[in-house]
Amino acid sequence: MLYLVFGLFFLAALGCIVMWLRSGINQSASGEDSGISHEAEIMNDRSKDLGIPREWDPQVIEQKITSLANSNNIAVLDHFVQSVKTRIIMRQDARTARTSTEFMRTLIERLGVMKQLRTAYDDLNLYEKELDIRVTNLDIERLKQDLTLQDLQHKKETQTKINDLEHQLKELDYQFRIARLKKDIDAVENPPPPPSPPPPPPSREEQRKRKRQESEERLDKLRRDRAADIARMHARNESEEAIRRRENVWDDAFAEEEEELRKWL
Repeated sequence: MLYLVFGLFFLAALGCIVMWLRSGINQSASGEDSGISHEAEIMNDRSKDLGIPREWDPQVIEQKITSLANSNNIAVLDHFVQSVKTRIIMRQDARTARTSTEFMRTLIERLGVMKQLRTAYDDLNLYEKELDIRVTNLDIERLKQDLTLQDLQHKKETQTKINDLEHQLKELDYQFRIARLKKDIDAVENPPPPPSPPPPPPSREEQRKRKRQESEERLDKLRRDRAADIARMHARNESEEAIRRRENVWDDAFAEEEEELRKWL
């Protein structure tokens, strides 16, 4: 009887220990998930602060890269170039991606920052050669499909084009392998310095100043638009009642924006 009591007591104690361990593991996992989520939010905020567009916009991208290169902010520029490649270009179809990659590469060459952006520049150069191969393969497949719909004379001409493209494909593949080998050798002989951490997210004071400036700029634009609008109504000899109604609309817009501005003063 005494052994039975001790056995039950031992099993109860063991159960409590197992429950305690599971609770600790769950809390640890929850903390890790929370940390990962928080880190993802910070990276997302940093991407917004860097002005990385969601879609391919060559004008915006050129302005941002030029600005960062002129300010010699190489660490941020490298992060921006890599982000545009992975988030935008690599999601495009092969032909569009080749055009976008060539645009980025030639822009970096024109700005003369190839050495400072050695890794990012080499990645773009290598990816462009890879896209050349993919596009050439697509052209070959298209011509092979056309063969079934053509007469004998056109089939000979198409087959000649296919042979030329296949020869070009071999040359492109050779260039791609050489470029990748050179990149690997350079990475071993001249390892890049450790990347600088991305810039910290803006402080509350910086956010407040930015929001206030944006609101003040919107108010200035409202003033200009209001003056131009009312002037046009006078030029068209519209009634005083119509002009007063329009002024009330503008006044409401002013009041709403001034309320927004007061939040950031």
